[in-house]
Amino acid sequence: MLYFRACPRCKIGTVELSSDTHGWYLSCLNCGFQKAGDMLRAFAARRAAANTARAAAVGRAEDVRPHRAAVNS
Repeated sequence: MLYFRACPRCKIGTVELSSDTHGWYLSCLNCGFQKAGDMLRAFAARRAAANTARAAAVGRAEDVRPHRAAVNS
């Protein structure tokens, strides 16, 4: 999954949420930032809250679902 302009380091990079044999991790396609673990859960929760607030502002809250990484944590 891609999150545009969501990098915690450079603030303008596109962050990719991916997984491998070691688990889930974030990786910025712009600056190369990578992180896994607790920060991943916090990032997913912040993005889900922002998406819900954005959808509620336009009256479409039913179209927004949290990412499975946020739900599984």
